[in-house]
Amino acid sequence: MSYSYNIRILFVCLFVLGPQLCWGAFDDFGYGARALGLGGAFVAVEGDLASSAYNPSGVGAIKKIEIGSNFSKLFRIPSGSDRVEQVSGGIAIPLTSLTTPGAFSLMAHFSTLRDRFRDKEWDLNYGTYRWLDWGPGTLDTGLGVKILNRATLDHAASKGAISLDWGNSYRLKERYVLGLSVLNINQPDLTVAGFQDKAPLTFKIGMAEKSRDFVLAMDVTQRGASGPQPGGYTVATGAEYGWLPFRYGSIAARTGLSLGNQSRTWNVGFSCRVMGAELHYAFLLPLSATFQMSHVFTFLLRFGEADPQEEYEKVLRQEIRYREDLVRSLAVSSQREEKLSKDLAQMHNELEMLQQRLASKSAEASQAQSRIKEFSEKHEKLQQNVRQLKENREKIKENELHSRFRQDWASYRKLKDSGAPKNVLTTTLERILREYRGTGIDLSEVNLEFRKLLEK
Repeated sequence: MSYSYNIRILFVCLFVLGPQLCWGAFDDFGYGARALGLGGAFVAVEGDLASSAYNPSGVGAIKKIEIGSNFSKLFRIPSGSDRVEQVSGGIAIPLTSLTTPGAFSLMAHFSTLRDRFRDKEWDLNYGTYRWLDWGPGTLDTGLGVKILNRATLDHAASKGAISLDWGNSYRLKERYVLGLSVLNINQPDLTVAGFQDKAPLTFKIGMAEKSRDFVLAMDVTQRGASGPQPGGYTVATGAEYGWLPFRYGSIAARTGLSLGNQSRTWNVGFSCRVMGAELHYAFLLPLSATFQMSHVFTFLLRFGEADPQEEYEKVLRQEIRYREDLVRSLAVSSQREEKLSKDLAQMHNELEMLQQRLASKSAEASQAQSRIKEFSEKHEKLQQNVRQLKENREKIKENELHSRFRQDWASYRKLKDSGAPKNVLTTTLERILREYRGTGIDLSEVNLEFRKLLEK
């Protein structure tokens, strides 16, 4: 009997006699501090390198070249108690020259599980962007191919396999996204050193609501059996809010809950972005079992054209004083209108009292009629003042709307002059048409520019 065979027998005995922990092959414990800071509710969050671990179609919304690295030290994962140390890295590249734009990502993950296994994973994912117009929204799809390898730490035994992921995203009104993905469709076998295991078949469905500063997401996950762990489920929800405290950067805070039949955690994270560099951090607090806090760090670099949203914010800062003056004018106008309305109500009450006195005291009719006429004239003048104030306020609102349109149109012209890609220009024009259609603003020049872009 060889020495390596004895090592394998000893390893199996230690597993049988030791505590029955997770050790599942390539469980969906997630990737990236941003995703884990949201509790792992990321299947419907698009445009992030971390989407490759949750829903391949989310990769398609990436609009810049991204390079990222990640370090995770986890003691609780959705499928149960474990101890995982993972180092990851990857790159995402958008493909805007295709008939249907999209992006692909290439990732590498190296993990150590409870000082017993060493897992290696290489992922290639591709996702579309605005692939199919379906009803009131757009549908995207994505496919991921993973090369998996599990080995014991002494390299006495190892096993490799190929796994497939598939996902879809449905984008509604650019604000709401529905996501659906299936991970490890073929459930590859990764039995090593007598330890029966396979990558678990995992179904994920979720939705997300996003705005310029806020993200709210919720996922439901159903995973198959993995190693000694039976199948289980997880419900995750998370929220994120961002600020722009300085000109060339932003900060964000996020929190989330991951609640399942085998593990429950409260997750908290934050991030800082300066120019194209981003640093994310998250920690996971267990809500059950032994208290051991998990940590995740992610560093990202983004390259490429300037973000139209950032350009829009720069133009917005230039006119912020003018907008503040308009807001103050509206506030003063509202206060004056409220005061005049109170005066009108008081005069109306007095007018009614005079009319009553006129009916009961005919001797004072002449004097009462004179006062009625006087009050009526004052009443008419006040009504004219109220109408004038209302007209002035409407003009102020109209000027503010035209100011925003001029600013958005100037931002688009700046993007065009700087040589922005066609898909960025098209997206910017779509937003301008959607926001100002039906407001009375002349959009003929915008429509003409939009048709020219589509004909190119």
